[in-house]
Amino acid sequence: MSKKQPNVDSEGKRFQDPSEAPSKIPKNAELAFKGVIWDIYHWKEKMFDGSEEVFEGLKKRGSVKIVALAGSKVIMTKEQQPGSEIYYSLLGGAMNDGERPLDCAKRELLEEAGMVSDQWELLQIIDVLKYPRIDFFTHLFIAKDCRKTMRQKLDIGEKIEIIETSFDQFIENMHQSSDRAGGAGALLNDKAQIDALRARLGI
Repeated sequence: MSKKQPNVDSEGKRFQDPSEAPSKIPKNAELAFKGVIWDIYHWKEKMFDGSEEVFEGLKKRGSVKIVALAGSKVIMTKEQQPGSEIYYSLLGGAMNDGERPLDCAKRELLEEAGMVSDQWELLQIIDVLKYPRIDFFTHLFIAKDCRKTMRQKLDIGEKIEIIETSFDQFIENMHQSSDRAGGAGALLNDKAQIDALRARLGI
């Protein structure tokens, strides 16, 4: 039996717990400002001359993205939010306070597509902005054998059309809207990554 490999991000950084992303904000940091989307933290760091300076970091609630399968078809969205153009995306959204990544993924699949799945796999934890002192991670899941159980239950700021596509059409659609994919678009930038994803999906 092969040894299970620890989860890694797109730069190869390993995480001991594959369900949680590590924080770049020190534990002794204090909340300086709580925003609607971003929170600002302050903490002191010792300089090379022994003095102390205040450092600042940003933190955003984590999010999930889902590569969902119904048979051999990939389930994705064609959506619009207030102030945005229409774009293609993966199913997913922001975690609620205290919500675990997998619980969020299951909720988003049900709300946005009216679907459920019993076959979940955490594919990757993505450091979206890849910048020191900014916490914004996306958990990318695979959900297989998705099946419809209810109608969509969308937020008032969402217009979402569910699309079933072939894998090749899914890749083409994602390339058109890679900047809206919560970092997941970076996984589809070359043939090796695309072939690896196809193999993981088994289609």
